[in-house]
Amino acid sequence: MNKLYYVDKEDDRESFWNIEWEEGGTSYTEEYGLLGEVGERVTTQCDTPEICKRLVDEEITAHRRKRYTEMVDPKYASDPLKDAQRFSVSYEESEEGEGEKPLCERMLAYEKRDQLCRMTIATWARIFDGDSIQELLDWLVEHAADFPALEVLNMGDATSEECELSWIIQGDYSKLWAAFPRLKELRIQGSNELRLGKIESESLESLTVFCGGLPKSVLEEVGNANTPNLKKLNLYFGEENYGMDATGIDVRAMLENSNFPKLEYLGLCNSDFPQEIFEAIAHSKYAAQITTLDLSMSTVDDTCAERILAEMQRFPRLEMLDLHYHYLSEEMEERLLKESPDTWIIDLGDPQGPQERYKYPMYTE
Repeated sequence: MNKLYYVDKEDDRESFWNIEWEEGGTSYTEEYGLLGEVGERVTTQCDTPEICKRLVDEEITAHRRKRYTEMVDPKYASDPLKDAQRFSVSYEESEEGEGEKPLCERMLAYEKRDQLCRMTIATWARIFDGDSIQELLDWLVEHAADFPALEVLNMGDATSEECELSWIIQGDYSKLWAAFPRLKELRIQGSNELRLGKIESESLESLTVFCGGLPKSVLEEVGNANTPNLKKLNLYFGEENYGMDATGIDVRAMLENSNFPKLEYLGLCNSDFPQEIFEAIAHSKYAAQITTLDLSMSTVDDTCAERILAEMQRFPRLEMLDLHYHYLSEEMEERLLKESPDTWIIDLGDPQGPQERYKYPMYTE
């Protein structure tokens, strides 16, 4: 059995990520969390040993790029209390023409489904034909009683080799809120045909929409949400060639209309109009309460950074400003680090170069 231990020591709170697999096996297990706290454990089943080894190598490479450092001490393993599982189908299975039946049967056959706390649905049969997740969403709502412990749901977590981000066809989540009243975290990948409906959830604490083109309609639905315990909101905007039709005015309206009294983490990232987004946040009711502001993966340049420096006093509780993947000059990077409050941690990783003629968000297609 192979096991590697990794730690992110550059974070203000050290986090760990471990991966375990057997040579020639068809599954691997990941453990992750904050050091000193109970972590989570996820096992991924693969169709072949070759696919398993490829995915393991991809995960290791991805975490090394995220600043994780390999350790040798097994103390970085977690002692998980909550069950987690990742479900997917292969392209070969989708070719058999049984629709979502194999995936649904796999989910129902999971022996600990009554204890399943975290569930990831990576791919579904019709994703390979460019079709939506709606049938699977409807099935999940219909079988909600089979997953009574579900608290975390990750929908559409496909790799780029399985399906490009802009090709993922989502669906209507309006019935999900009543079906899973215990849901604390929802992460959706892809935004084509995405509808959140009227978001009504007392338990929801985290909402993420990861996409290359956020529709204005989704932004409006978030603004009308009734989620009094929401602590983290993370929306990826992308750009108009991939379906993003929101403006700074729409962002300002969402912030004004919404009511998230417990919001701590506000991420409006991966955009090509970060200055307008920042101005909207700085003059919103959330500026005084958030501890993390995530504008990463956007086209942040020196002009935008000047506005950040000018409005710093509006963020009295801020601890983390995430600007990684940016178009700042080295001089502006130095100014941000020098002139910002000592209590701030600023992530300025992955600079793209201020002289780039064309600037794009990190994720589009």
